[in-house]
Amino acid sequence: IVSYSRSPWRKLPPGPRRMPIIGNTLQLLDKSWLRSDDCKERFKEVMYLDAAGKPVIVFNSFNSAFDVLERRANNYSDRPRFIMAQDVLSKGLLLAFMNYDGHFRRLNRVAQAALTKTAVRDYHPILTKETTIL
Repeated sequence: IVSYSRSPWRKLPPGPRRMPIIGNTLQLLDKSWLRSDDCKERFKEVMYLDAAGKPVIVFNSFNSAFDVLERRANNYSDRPRFIMAQDVLSKGLLLAFMNYDGHFRRLNRVAQAALTKTAVRDYHPILTKETTIL
């Protein structure tokens, strides 16, 4: 009972019963079922589907989609994890592959300050010197 109450599956929105391994893939193939009134009545505004192990959230109304995707965007938005690019190649310091968190925001603020028009003008003598060396 304790493990069930702490389970991440408990926090997911309701959805149709899943089949082993393939999940709700067959229901995803039938687009008319997703648009039907029966589906909207049974699962209300937000529905969870499992597409062969890949989680899919379906919004049945514009208001619920707007609420989650606009008003709570910071809670649900992030980049996919690329272990090779993030950890191995860049040791977690390449902005393009970082997760959107406090560390990313601090580094992004520093990068923005270093790449303003006035800051770039200050780099011109250094770039000129380096190109003559080549």
